[in-house]
Amino acid sequence: MRQHLPLPKKYYHRERNRYNAPGLLTDLKRLKKGTVVLGVTDEVIYQANEKSPTFDIFGISAVGSHVALISLRKPSGRRHPDDHVVKLMLHELGHAFGLDHCKDQHCFMVDAEHGNKFSQTPSFCEHCKQKLIKSGWKQRLK
Repeated sequence: MRQHLPLPKKYYHRERNRYNAPGLLTDLKRLKKGTVVLGVTDEVIYQANEKSPTFDIFGISAVGSHVALISLRKPSGRRHPDDHVVKLMLHELGHAFGLDHCKDQHCFMVDAEHGNKFSQTPSFCEHCKQKLIKSGWKQRLK
């Protein structure tokens, strides 16, 4: 089911013109009713970390939560290429279905390590595929 929701103003950081991703994710968790929730926004999102209180990110999900959020925009404001959006979505849904980051540099679940590695990630590795299947993933895995 597709549902359009306005972004809550309480998560907006005016000086950076970005939205707080953990806050948005918390709100998305309230929509979960026995299914998976994937939030997609056209706004830039951020999460505090050791480098910055407003560190720009592409997506967020708590491992095993069945809830994820992605942004269609890079921190520059430009849109991600379509193939990167699909890989970003699969990466965050992987977390939502219980996967941690993977050491395989060609797996969707590789840690971006504050960069963009989507050009080198063609699929889930075999180990991650098996974990997804065991967790109830219904999408066909190539």
